Amino acid sequence: MPHITTAERIGIEKGIEKSLGTVQQALETILEVKFGVLAQHLNGHVAQIKNLETLQTLIQQLKQTQSLSEAEALFDQIETQIH
Repeated sequence: MPHITTAERIGIEKGIEKSLGTVQQALETILEVKFGVLAQHLNGHVAQIKNLETLQTLIQQLKQTQSLSEAEALFDQIETQIH
């Protein structure tokens, strides 16, 4: 495995953080478009998810949800897996 300098590691971490924020914002927008202001309470849950793969999976699953209660159940399921 090649050596990664401190500067490279910091750059990688900043890139991941930026990507994480972008995906979190996209997920919040999807929730707002799909369920309106009623879904705003889920934004706090979105902010707690710090894994890009988890966020991407959640986005894919939200495509299939038909109601806010189904979306809430998805977040409950994700939170159970995280903790």
